[in-house]
Amino acid sequence: MKPRRKSHLFFAWAMTLLILSSLGCTLSLFGGGSSSGPAATDIPSTPVPPTSTPVALSETTFNVQIPAALNAGENMVLVLVDEVTGLALNARSYAMTPQDATHYTVTLPLPLGEIIKYRYARLGGMTVYEDDYSGQIIRYRMARVDGPG
Repeated sequence: MKPRRKSHLFFAWAMTLLILSSLGCTLSLFGGGSSSGPAATDIPSTPVPPTSTPVALSETTFNVQIPAALNAGENMVLVLVDEVTGLALNARSYAMTPQDATHYTVTLPLPLGEIIKYRYARLGGMTVYEDDYSGQIIRYRMARVDGPG
């Protein structure tokens, strides 16, 4: 019988210690007496939105000259690519404005200091990316946005 009585005493002592320690924690959460933190009435009623630093943008113009005029129903686009996720996954295409039959242009607001990876493509029945003199598709071009231009 005695071992059982000791276990009951230990259990009662442990529960008392647990209750007192948790009570001490909860007493500090309620405003009683002195408080080192702000009162509940000091909290603004409307949430304050987080502020962020605006990114400086630069109007950047891309010009391209193609060897022959586009076929009917085709458009020239500038494709911004993301090499990290894959060239085809997060690509964003921007339609280019014709200056004449073989010259196209587009102006985009791009973040200052960014290194932009891009390529040109002809859209029609299928997408045709630019290629080099040997017929190899150009993966992408790179440009650093230093300022307007």
